[in-house]
Amino acid sequence: MPRPRPLTTLRFDAVVSLHALIHIPLSEQPPVLRKIAAWLRPGGWFVATTGHRAWTGVDENWLGGGAPMWWSHADAATNRAWMTQAD
Repeated sequence: MPRPRPLTTLRFDAVVSLHALIHIPLSEQPPVLRKIAAWLRPGGWFVATTGHRAWTGVDENWLGGGAPMWWSHADAATNRAWMTQAD
């Protein structure tokens, strides 16, 4: 069986990230977005859920299930700027 190619050599028509970026520390989000931009073919699409207002913290009882959930997201304007700069 052939070995898979490294992700750095592949290009995609689209990348989808639902409910993932908001759990990555803010300082790590711009570098992740730059990597995603590098994976896209010219004219490719990036579809993602992001925060609409800046907030970092923990919900200690996520959905009433007793489990903590950590969040870290920028406001909508910052997210837009990071994505524009990543391209």
